Amino acid sequence: MYKLSNIFFLIILTFSLFSCANKNANKKTNEIVIAKQIPLKDFFKNPEKTSYKISPDGSFYSFMAPYKNRMNIFIQKIGDSSSTQLTFEEARDIAGYFWPNNEQIVFLKDEAGDENFHLFGVNIDGSNLIGFTDFDGVRAQIIDDLPDQKDFVVIGLNKRNKQVFDPYRLNLKTGKISMLAENPGNIQGWMFDHDGKLRIATAIVDGVNQSILYRETEEDEFKTIITTNFKEGFNPQFFTFDNKNIIGSSNLGRDKYAIVEFNPITAKEVKVLYSNDDYDVNGAGYSRKRKVITAAYFESWKSERYYFDSTSKATFEKIQKQLPKYEIGITGVNKEENILILRTYSDKSLGA
Repeated sequence: MYKLSNIFFLIILTFSLFSCANKNANKKTNEIVIAKQIPLKDFFKNPEKTSYKISPDGSFYSFMAPYKNRMNIFIQKIGDSSSTQLTFEEARDIAGYFWPNNEQIVFLKDEAGDENFHLFGVNIDGSNLIGFTDFDGVRAQIIDDLPDQKDFVVIGLNKRNKQVFDPYRLNLKTGKISMLAENPGNIQGWMFDHDGKLRIATAIVDGVNQSILYRETEEDEFKTIITTNFKEGFNPQFFTFDNKNIIGSSNLGRDKYAIVEFNPITAKEVKVLYSNDDYDVNGAGYSRKRKVITAAYFESWKSERYYFDSTSKATFEKIQKQLPKYEIGITGVNKEENILILRTYSDKSLGA
């Protein structure tokens, strides 16, 4: 009993001495350091420049920047030091924009915050500002900018029914719009082939399941080719370059998503293009100019790519050598695919 008490006392004494020593050793590390206070306005102020894009011919780039506290569109010729302001909105920010061709920029804006966004176009010299969707109480959205169809764009309008958006093809030269399909109310997405034809629709069924609808031509009716649930899915991304099969991400019959080629006629996978044993592969990219699939995208502890194409791999590796400490995203490319706009970031930096 005496030995046990002594042992217990020694344990307490040892622990006490260790605690005192530890407190003294960590005295400096436990001191409270007041962090530099970040001004509240920094959380809410507009960025100096954002939303960079490049013209199809690579001669100009564009961006959004504040004008009287509202985000507006500016363009700048590559190599020049000064920019030209194209829009002068003071009531609301420009909601979004793109280059449909080399002569024009198309953008969305609403009227004093009513959120009925309308589509407008303006020439790059600031002339010929035109409204394409001047319908009272109607909201417009951009569905597909059709990069290979310079005079056309596909937009969504709730013109027929305020609760749903139907797809329309808009002629940017004449202003004429043509309805491409009628949305029954459950269509969540549309996909076009490389000729700009509407061929795929994605619908929500019973609130949880997803159906893929397909048609051979724009004159045909959409038909359901596959319905999936929350456990399994197929997500179309783009058509093969002959416009016959679909490239998409799928976990049908497998544990993880993979990039596959899918036959819409048979509603079966043709082949697996890339899969990863550890991660879902949810994205794929392609070259419009060279008509090749370039890469598959997945997330591990960071964004990663698997390259199908040696040209794309060499280009990206060259960029990575110049920017070794950053994650890199390609946010814009000209038609010749020899001028890129890059977005960089890291866990320690917002990048540029």
